[in-house]
Amino acid sequence: MKKSHLLLYLGLILFTPITSFSQNLSIQGKLNRSEIKTGEQAVIDLTIRTNNLPQTQFYLKEEAQKEAPYTVIALVPVDTVDISSRIKEISAKLVLTSFDSTLITIPPIVAKTPTDSAETAPMGLKVIQPEVDSKHPSNFKDIKAPWDVSLSLKDWLILILSSWIFWVVIAILVGFYIAYRVFNYYQNKKANPAPQIQVRELSLIEKTEAALLQLEQQQLIEQELFKEFYSELITIFKSYLNESYGWTTTEMTSNEFMKQMSSVELSSSEQEMLRLVLTEADLSKFAKYTPSSDNARLALSQIRQLVRELHRKGLHSSTDI
Repeated sequence: MKKSHLLLYLGLILFTPITSFSQNLSIQGKLNRSEIKTGEQAVIDLTIRTNNLPQTQFYLKEEAQKEAPYTVIALVPVDTVDISSRIKEISAKLVLTSFDSTLITIPPIVAKTPTDSAETAPMGLKVIQPEVDSKHPSNFKDIKAPWDVSLSLKDWLILILSSWIFWVVIAILVGFYIAYRVFNYYQNKKANPAPQIQVRELSLIEKTEAALLQLEQQQLIEQELFKEFYSELITIFKSYLNESYGWTTTEMTSNEFMKQMSSVELSSSEQEMLRLVLTEADLSKFAKYTPSSDNARLALSQIRQLVRELHRKGLHSSTDI
């Protein structure tokens, strides 16, 4: 009679979800089966609702696990759901097994936060031995030997590529290869130094011609920047004369400059041409005068022609100011 009452009590425990509530914390546990064979697994599905998710803990009571006739395989969270802005629901599973044929009482599962605590009621689980037909021992089958599995090329590649040792070896080989190439590069560079390129220094006439060409490419005439154009043009011409004859004409006025140029053997037409260019330059810089684009281009051509003529004559005389 007592045994039947006990089984009835066990059935009520097994098939009724066990829930413990508090205002901010609750836990509910449900056993998925009432009976297992030795070595089989039973699962308790847990539902925990809490207002303090980061600090919520759940576990079996420690004092109840001493000398327990069962083994806990896992107690892990599975999912988390927002019930409201304040309450979160945790789904978890407790997996256990037993190797003794007996009636197990699973102790309460506790959910705890710093301010609240809740727990399930104890649950019962019946563990039985599997049925063995001892009357016909000839039907017992011996333990089978391990299968000899033949690995394909693909299987070998998967095994090799998934091994960290393989990638370490590859990294070492790549490192040695890079070090070898770098070492060879510097050895070859030391043994065969790059030939030094002899850069020819431009002559005075070449530098002056290049400066005049650069002035032309700036398109100051097209932009009607005549003041800047004439100033640069006269500066280039004076620089040529200063370096060629050792003069210092940079700060000279046009009259002083023409007086200095009288020491150079120029034809009357060349002197008149230079005087007109200097006049145009002075007017563009110091008077409200806008030269024509044609006159500016003509001045550039005349200075270029005069530089070439002076270079051709090869005059290198020097005169004090």
